[in-house]
Amino acid sequence: MATNITPLVAGVFIPELWLPLVQEARDANLVAAKRAYDISGFGDIRSKGDIVHVPKLSLYTASDKTSNTELPASATTESEFTLTVNKHKGVRITVEDIARAQSAYPLVELYSKRIGQALAKVLDTDILSLYSGLSQTVGATASSDGGISDTNVLRAIRFLDGANAPQDNRSIIVESYGMEDLRLIDKFVRYDALGNGNIPIRDGMIGKLYGIDVFASENVQTTSVVGGTLARGLVMHREAFAYATQVSPKIEQWRNAPQLADEVIGQELYGVAEYRDDHGVVLSYPKA
Repeated sequence: MATNITPLVAGVFIPELWLPLVQEARDANLVAAKRAYDISGFGDIRSKGDIVHVPKLSLYTASDKTSNTELPASATTESEFTLTVNKHKGVRITVEDIARAQSAYPLVELYSKRIGQALAKVLDTDILSLYSGLSQTVGATASSDGGISDTNVLRAIRFLDGANAPQDNRSIIVESYGMEDLRLIDKFVRYDALGNGNIPIRDGMIGKLYGIDVFASENVQTTSVVGGTLARGLVMHREAFAYATQVSPKIEQWRNAPQLADEVIGQELYGVAEYRDDHGVVLSYPKA
């Protein structure tokens, strides 16, 4: 009985193809560093030093002047803000010649890109981790509580207004569960009601709520509670958090002859700190 020429029979003639395409791991939107206060350009932190000092100047209250008496003197012991540059981060890869020669893809270039993304992500995450130092929180305290509500957002805005935080440079930063909650708020999804028109997605920004830019990032921090997890989103003015970069992210490549390989290393040196406590509010909600 004749045998048909099937793929199994003719298997040695059928090639397997590798496409000129690489499926890269999805990286979280990096938004925090762009929404925090970059003080790297002030003073000499780019060239030396490890601790940044910024004096805080208090507000004064005017006194009544009584006839034939001296105006009472005002004096306040001032404090300071400090930031320590102590986060030295790096990523190193080694690409052996045999892998580079036999690969159909530019390995050094591909991995160099991922190194840069890793350095950007760790700064972003460190800034978002500063939520734990804020004294103001709205929203859920237990896993059984509801998600982000219109009332939560308005209360957070009231905190910022009460601190005289400027109306510009404010941000709402949440992750995917927070975005789901916000999309249930009519004022957020109905751009036409606000007169904003459709807003294009850019740099993690996906809209506005009460005139505040809303950003989505899976780098938003979480904490474990009984029965689940709470996400720690933020409603913040830029000066809630500050950071200073002493060594900007840079990538170096050199030849490791004994290893018959190319070495690629990326590094950065920076510090992060809470700058104005009353300019940031934790927006807490369950991840469920």
